[in-house]
Amino acid sequence: ENHNDLQFTEYVVAAASASALASFVTTPLDVLKTRFQVQRRNAKLNAKQAHELDFYTSAMDGIRKIWKHEGFGGLWKGVTARVAYSAPN
Repeated sequence: ENHNDLQFTEYVVAAASASALASFVTTPLDVLKTRFQVQRRNAKLNAKQAHELDFYTSAMDGIRKIWKHEGFGGLWKGVTARVAYSAPN
């Protein structure tokens, strides 16, 4: 028997932990990506009001505005659901 082999349960726990950690760490980027997608759709729907809306002009601008208006937690919105969804995969 090779001592480097993992038991099935160890493999499952390691895989779920790695997936959960990756989802947790990348949540702010996912929040930012989603905001960019929504603002693009809103700009098309509200072309006349586009100049009045507070759009993100870059990733750093988006992070600054989210932090300013929603605080640190704004970057982590949905983290629990995201981790719970990705961990079993």
